[in-house]
Amino acid sequence: MRTPPPGVTAIAMRALAPRREDRYRSVIELRDEIERFLHRGAFFTPRPFPAGTLIVREGDIADEAYIITSGHCEAFREERGRKLSLRTLGPGEVFGEGALFAREPRNASVVAVDDVSAIVLTQQVLDRELGSDSWLGTFIRALTARYRDLEAREMLTRRVIENGRIAAEIISYISRAGQWIRPGVLATSWSRLWGTLQSALHVTEDQALAVVARTQDLDYEPARDQITLALLSMA
Repeated sequence: MRTPPPGVTAIAMRALAPRREDRYRSVIELRDEIERFLHRGAFFTPRPFPAGTLIVREGDIADEAYIITSGHCEAFREERGRKLSLRTLGPGEVFGEGALFAREPRNASVVAVDDVSAIVLTQQVLDRELGSDSWLGTFIRALTARYRDLEAREMLTRRVIENGRIAAEIISYISRAGQWIRPGVLATSWSRLWGTLQSALHVTEDQALAVVARTQDLDYEPARDQITLALLSMA
């Protein structure tokens, strides 16, 4: 037999109090108290997460969603070895629900900034409340799929823009510091370029070289420690 949540017990005990003055004054007052209880999600016991706790890890299989009742969290993503902060979450906000509804790996991590308390919703609870075959469950899963598709497209666009920035920084350096090695082609030392631009590019050397490999006018020759830029013909 399941033990009722403490909030339900408190409401029931007040409604059944021996003394009239200790009970609810009317059925309407009892109804309002129950509705407030349900609205708060108080039938779930909040779970504590001390400051610094990694509550959700990017790439993990989703099995829970969270509603913050107190404290703050930071959502972030790892991109090219760097931590990309997405947003700060506070009381009343929800996270982890997208991957749970879509039944896909998580696409971001969430860490407790300070001591956090959160209501935890499991896959089992959501399936029971929404109904796996109900129109509402189908509707929410469809919306989630569209949201995650939009997020993936935004991430791809951001990556393309970032690649363009990296390529532009490298091209600008070669155009300033490179030497003519034949008509229309400038060259410079890759190690010198990397030593100069490393802090500004905010990526690893392998990631920068991957961008170089995908940029038509750039060519890297590791044996000669040389990178070249082929200028467009002005004719």
